[in-house]
Order: sequence, then C-alpha cells, then structure tokens
Amino acid sequence: MREEFEALGAPFEDRGARTDDYVAAMRALWSQEKATHQGEYANFENIYCRPQPVDGTVPIIVGGHSRPAARRAGRLGDGYFPARGAPTDLIGLARQAAEEHGRDPDILEITTSFPDDLDQISELADAGVDRLLVPVTPMAGLATRISNPDDVKNWRDIVDKYRDL
Repeated sequence: MREEFEALGAPFEDRGARTDDYVAAMRALWSQEKATHQGEYANFENIYCRPQPVDGTVPIIVGGHSRPAARRAGRLGDGYFPARGAPTDLIGLARQAAEEHGRDPDILEITTSFPDDLDQISELADAGVDRLLVPVTPMAGLATRISNPDDVKNWRDIVDKYRDL
C-alpha cells in the first residue's frame, strides 16, 4: 500500500524491483559463508550474517492481490498469499510463472483466506491451495454466521470434511 511506503520514506514506484533485489540480498546472506551481493538497492561484499538459517534459507512468502505479486511469487517465492479472498486466476498465474522460470509449481505453497462459499473449497484445492486461513474473529461472510463460541463445533466439522483435499 502506498501509505506503508510513505511511512517508511521509501518510493512506492520502485517497490517491485526493490523487493526482488532485497530477496536476492537476503538469500545471499542466508546461504553464503561470506556473503556478497551487488544489486540496485542492496550492495555488500564478504560480510557475515549470523545466525544463518539451519537449512540455508527462510521461506519467502509473497503477498499481494495483484498480477505482479502473483508473478513474483511464481518467479522467486516459496509461497504465495493473495491476501484477499481466494482468487484462482492469481493462483494460476503464480503457478504459470513458476513453470516459465523453470520451477516446479507444486513446491509453491499457496495460502488463501477461507471462502465465504464452502463449495469453493474443492475448487481451491484443485487450483493448488495448500492452506486456508480460518477467521478467528467476527468479520464479513461465513465468520459472522459462526462467530459465536458455541459454534466451534461447526468449524471442526468443516475442517474435518475438507482436511484431505
């Protein structure tokens, strides 16, 4: 959001290129003993980053409800979270971008919000969604219908029904 960039004093217009460069810089720091990265926004040579992640990386989950965010997730992310709803078109675009960049789209972990229409859950599973966020506070859609603490059993039944999709 533009307001977030303004609060940081960072230009909004170059957010995509800046994000790409920062991801590359972080991956260099996490995976190289003495890291070097020469990018447009981050530059360093032979520096140490401690502690490094045990597996040499930290999963990068790309968030955003736009086509560029979906493409970025497919191109360089470990996961994708569209943030609003469950847009199968953006999920498909992320998976397509992964393939176009020689990556296996099945390793891209997709998380979406819980759909208002429970019939969409199977469609989301078919689209490659790995995780649904279950709302825990009263909000629009399904959550307002079952936000009463006495209705927790409804959530359990829903989760059990769709667990293995």
